[in-house]
Amino acid sequence: MRKCRIGTAKFFTLLLLLYRTSANVEGMKFYEVQKYFTEVNYQFHPDPFYVNAAWWNGLPEEYRDIITECATKMGEYNDELIDKNSSAAKQTIVDSGCEVYEPSADELKAFQTAVQSVYDQCVTEGICTADEIKEMQDIVAKA
Repeated sequence: MRKCRIGTAKFFTLLLLLYRTSANVEGMKFYEVQKYFTEVNYQFHPDPFYVNAAWWNGLPEEYRDIITECATKMGEYNDELIDKNSSAAKQTIVDSGCEVYEPSADELKAFQTAVQSVYDQCVTEGICTADEIKEMQDIVAKA
């Protein structure tokens, strides 16, 4: 079961800036004009459930447990829907004649190394901390 702490808006903004999946390519009809699609799976959409911290902390533990359980189930169901949608979108891209390229593990590692400066810039600009980036990467690794 995937767990994620309730974070700040800027914590999740970084994740949502990464915007290029098969679902996006299909939904925006990019496949109608592009000939190639490189599937790097670098995008992650969390399932944040935002509540006011004072309100949350004021709830009885029993209520917090119920809400946490429901939010976890919602996230799991949402993940299933995302997987189904992504698969269907990828098939639409393939059916359109677009060539899908799946990079090797070495190529993905090179990509990860190349984008390290983006993480560094996010820390420098105060978008998030190095600890938050590490936490995000740990969550993604377990997803």
